Amino acid sequence: CARAGLTSLTFDIHNNVLLAGSLEGALRIWSVEGRCLDKFEGLSNKPISIIHLPHAKQWWANGRSGRVAVLDPRAPAVITEYVAAPNQLLDHSVELLVAPSGSELVLAGTAQRQLVVWQFNPHAPHRVFSAHADWVEGLLVCDQDCDADVDQAFFSFCADGHVRSWALDTEQNCDIYRLVEETQVADCNVLCMLHLLEQHCIAAGCEDGIIRMHYAEGHGPTPGTDGGPVPLSLEGHEGKITG
Repeated sequence: CARAGLTSLTFDIHNNVLLAGSLEGALRIWSVEGRCLDKFEGLSNKPISIIHLPHAKQWWANGRSGRVAVLDPRAPAVITEYVAAPNQLLDHSVELLVAPSGSELVLAGTAQRQLVVWQFNPHAPHRVFSAHADWVEGLLVCDQDCDADVDQAFFSFCADGHVRSWALDTEQNCDIYRLVEETQVADCNVLCMLHLLEQHCIAAGCEDGIIRMHYAEGHGPTPGTDGGPVPLSLEGHEGKITG
């Protein structure tokens, strides 16, 4: 049970659980049979105000310093860092949260005596991941991967010449992708990329007109028909490689 008085209660009808916020800044999740399924101690340094957003499939609470804390019920896990930016969740010091029944609105009262209203946008970014220091030129999705431990992998490449590989974090089970590897393949802009699955290789088309081949650790190019080495840089274009 809670160690301090309860300050808010809400029922998640989709997951059939009761959410209870308390004075000491903790959130507890209860089954309908009265069993504590999970708890988030220290979620806030203030009394917890908790709401369930059925349209977004999320729980919102007032977190530390009054910033909104977002939780995904599937893990459950705090996913604020992946959804805060497009929803401007860190711009307000929230004291109270209300989700009017039958609407797609969230009402919040702030420490500055403001009323903030959010409305669900089904076309807004679902998750936001930050790792690149420069603008992202493109993404390459892998339909399958030779590494059975990597599920739903994709690559991102950008103007600083770096390529990053991402994979779905199956342990969290809430649509979070983790950064697997970061590789600098060029000193210039990478404009396009191709994943050669069987060769464990990516081919990067660069701004300087060179196609650069990068092999996964433990793999290398197959020797040519004459037995000689295969070049890792393919040169010959006079302009940018764009596709």
